[in-house]
Amino acid sequence: MRQIYPISDFQLCTVHASRNFESKIRVSDRDEADTDLKGIFLSGSKDESIRRLNDFKSKWLPEYMKPIYIIGKNLGVLLEYCKFPRSVKRSIHSTNIIERINKEIRRRIKIIDSLPSEENIMNITYLRLA
Repeated sequence: MRQIYPISDFQLCTVHASRNFESKIRVSDRDEADTDLKGIFLSGSKDESIRRLNDFKSKWLPEYMKPIYIIGKNLGVLLEYCKFPRSVKRSIHSTNIIERINKEIRRRIKIIDSLPSEENIMNITYLRLA
C-alpha cells in the first residue's frame, strides 16, 4: 500500500486490534482488558496513549506476553489518527466505515456481469457513494 500511496497515512483499525487481543486472552479477563484498551485508543493525545499502554503492559504482561507484544509492535500505525483534530479522531480510529464502503462497491460491481470500461466502474462507484 505504501508503494502506491507513499505519502498517505496508514491506520490499522483499533477495533480489530482490540478484538484480536481479546481472542487471545481468557474470557474472564476480556471485559477488563477491553476497558483498558479503549482507554489507550481513545486517549486525548499520543503521549497519553503511550502512558496508558505502559500501564496496560505492567498490568497484563505477565499473563499475555505475545498479544501485548503485537499491540506494542503495531502501536505506531494503531495511533496514526492521534495527529488529527479531536473532532474527527473518534470517526477515524476504526476502519469499519471504509471497509463497509469497499464491501458495498465490490458487491455492486460484482452484480454487473460485464463493464465495458473503467469509467463505467467509476460511475457506479460515484452513484453508490453519492
